[in-house]
Parts: sequence; structure tokens; C-alpha cells
Amino acid sequence: MDVPVPVLKIDEPLFGHICSITGPQLLVFTNPATVAGTMDRLHTYAKQRNACLTSLETRIIPDSFDLLMSGRKREYIAVVTRYIKQLRKAEPGKQIIAAQLSMSGAAESMEQGTGQSLVTPATCLAHAVMALSLHVQNKNES
Repeated sequence: MDVPVPVLKIDEPLFGHICSITGPQLLVFTNPATVAGTMDRLHTYAKQRNACLTSLETRIIPDSFDLLMSGRKREYIAVVTRYIKQLRKAEPGKQIIAAQLSMSGAAESMEQGTGQSLVTPATCLAHAVMALSLHVQNKNES
């Protein structure tokens, strides 16, 4: 019996979420080297789906990625969490999205500390996997 194995590209659930938002968004990065490539892939994804990306900005959290690369994960999480909390206060009308997988720990820390969730590639991927799992389960029951 052949069982199809779905392939999910890690960025696509995040890109789908970004494309579904109609209001202003801030994509936050810690690694400046990934911004251009991620934005190019996002724009390609949106164009292929005739999605309009309006009011989309990027921000880089200064001096944060070096902390992660030097193994100072707690400090990295603290810096990212503090920056995003400040952004939420300064930009209350904008959806803030942690654009890098490495920011997931900070997102979890923020959620535990404030009760406010933060969209990350990991949360979008988890939702996509759950939806796919339900789809496969329903298909198998039919």
C-alpha cells in the first residue's frame, strides 16, 4: 500500500499566515543575513498566490544574533523578549511576527510571562501539521 508523504516547507505556513493578514505587520529578525532571502521568498510566495502584501515592515533586533551564536541563549531570549515587548507598546496597531525559528524560545518566554502569544515559524508550522494530520485522518476514515 502506497502512503503519500506530505512535504511542508518550513517557511510556507508562516508565509501563508503573513499573506492572510490585512493590517500592518512587523516582521522581526535577529540575524540580518537572513532578511533579504526571507523577504524574497515571501514576495515570491505571495505573488504565486495573488496575495497582496501591504504595510509590511522588517526590523532587526540589534546585537541579538551574536548572543545566540556565542551560546548565550538566556541573554538572547531576554533581549528578544524585551525588544518585542517594547515594539508592542510603540506600535500597538501592528501585528508583530517573529520571523526566525531561533526566536521561538523568546516567543514561549513572552507568552508565559505576559499571556500574549507571538506568531513564529514554529507556531505556524505546528498549526499546518495539525491541519494536515486532521485532513489525512478524515480522508482515511472516508
